[in-house]
Amino acid sequence: MLYTMFKKNYDKMGIVFKEDAKYFLENVKAKTETCIITNSETDSVVRKLHKMSDDHFYIPVYGNAKKYILDDGWRDLPESAEKNGLDRPIFLRRKLYWNVLQQLMQEKNISSEEVCVVGDIYELDLVMPEHKAMHIILTPREKTPQFEIDWVKSYSRGYVANGLSDAYSFIAGNLKAA
Repeated sequence: MLYTMFKKNYDKMGIVFKEDAKYFLENVKAKTETCIITNSETDSVVRKLHKMSDDHFYIPVYGNAKKYILDDGWRDLPESAEKNGLDRPIFLRRKLYWNVLQQLMQEKNISSEEVCVVGDIYELDLVMPEHKAMHIILTPREKTPQFEIDWVKSYSRGYVANGLSDAYSFIAGNLKAA
């Protein structure tokens, strides 16, 4: 019932884009093959993009990644990782998220080393891609713990961006164009 209420009222909520989201999407899509992976349903994200600009409407959106769901039966990754600064494990087995990333890589005929994932929540967005050898960019929120920032900085394929404009500058200057 709660999910039904949420879904029914989702489009009534205001849309708030991160600062520089339009700039980021306009520029990153000109340099790379860009897509959006979301926990949300695809159609709701497409509608949001359309409200931002008609120009972004064609960016592929891969929905229902369900990054928050763990799959103990999936054995492609260790169950968890220990990270300095955190007194609990970080769980890695986000198979539904991996399935979406894998679908994208198969469609684009690219390897995980050629993928760059930009996210603002390390544990949901970036830890599994990190363990699959992808490039990761953290766009920290105001309350992102320093230890998460430090983890991304210590990863050889990681970058901590000061907003989406900075994330784009890093991508444009450091990653091979698709």
